[in-house]
Amino acid sequence: MVDKSSSNPAGRAAAIRAIAGWLRGGEFPARALPSDSPLALEIVQGVMRNLSALDFAIAPLCRKRPSPAARAALLAGAWQLLVADDIPDYAAVAETVSASRAVPGVMPGFVNGVLRNILRGRDSILLDISRAPIEVRTSFPEQLVARWRRDFGDDAAHDICEAGRGIPPTTVFPLPFSNAAATQAILADFAAAGIAGARATPDGGISIPRGIAVADLPGYADGRFIVQDAATLASIEMLAPRPGETVLDLCAAPGGKTMQIAALVGESGHVVALDASARRLERLRENLRRTHLSGRVETAVCDAASPDLARIADGRRFDAILADVPCSNSGVMARRPDARWRWSAYEVARLARLQLAILENAATLRAARIVYSTCSIDPVEDSGVAAAFASSPAGGDYVQDASKLSLPLGRGYAFDKDGKFLPTDWRDGAFAALFTLRKR
Repeated sequence: MVDKSSSNPAGRAAAIRAIAGWLRGGEFPARALPSDSPLALEIVQGVMRNLSALDFAIAPLCRKRPSPAARAALLAGAWQLLVADDIPDYAAVAETVSASRAVPGVMPGFVNGVLRNILRGRDSILLDISRAPIEVRTSFPEQLVARWRRDFGDDAAHDICEAGRGIPPTTVFPLPFSNAAATQAILADFAAAGIAGARATPDGGISIPRGIAVADLPGYADGRFIVQDAATLASIEMLAPRPGETVLDLCAAPGGKTMQIAALVGESGHVVALDASARRLERLRENLRRTHLSGRVETAVCDAASPDLARIADGRRFDAILADVPCSNSGVMARRPDARWRWSAYEVARLARLQLAILENAATLRAARIVYSTCSIDPVEDSGVAAAFASSPAGGDYVQDASKLSLPLGRGYAFDKDGKFLPTDWRDGAFAALFTLRKR
């Protein structure tokens, strides 16, 4: 766990600089952080997850809109005062002011004054936030919330927004995920190592107490389990890989689904895993080596929407294809809080065209089964793409047999009055559809 009560000006300054760069129009700020600064990462993700609410709190206390650097310092401090429940007030104010001195364009005195005003008026500010419109209170773009209301109704939109406020639990699954005995053995090893609070979830995974690095868990280095959310397993269940089958996994990195497929096809089966990014594919290969599955999986760099797919397939016959396509990430915005601020209807439409191209390209290989999946909950990317494929010439030889949409649900981690970990039910958003080749 990070000691947040002690002086950590370097971590806080790194967070402020990263947030300021993002506010100026840069990339997701976590990529600008040093790898050895967990507090900086927590601040950045906390600000991304609560941006609208924090701006709502800061705005009345500023005579004019702060510069990006000053706004970043205020956001970092406001998150510590209003949202984080494990950072002392003196550290939230004094250490943030101290850190701001190392960031060009920030006046520490201004930051100090605003943060102290937030501290003095905290109860009133929190009450005002609780009464604000849901897009402010839960920090989602107004256009996106309106879209969810249109697509799913007010109650479901409310639940999606509330889920987006939470910190999702980390869940691990054995390989294959359906191995109940392996789940219990892993839980026993965790208990023997003194890891309190880990528990089996209804779907056979294991939720991990917050603050424990997965790489430090017993059995991780030996490849006995992988990090995976239960919602992503719907696509594997639909694909139903069988021992001895040959399966093509498109857009495969970082490889969670690839590894589950490889475990299910067994030593007599074979998986071809493709990804357009060489860097991401290397991460997949590292995961395969750790889980001792490299011998079952062939990897290659390939854009699944391009003619290269046919070249790499090289006339091979696949029993099944998983097309887990790039998407807007609207089902996992609690895990990827920056995605909500990159969302646009234009981008969703662009992605839908790419998703359809990948699905149509996959159909040319004439596998017996194709599963199309996303971590989006947007009908344009989900049922819309599935319907477009079914009515296209490429999809004419396939029939849609099943589909499943899971909406985000839950508030993630919780703690009781003594600080004891209380795992809560959680589900990310995801979509999957099964297409089978028509019999002639």
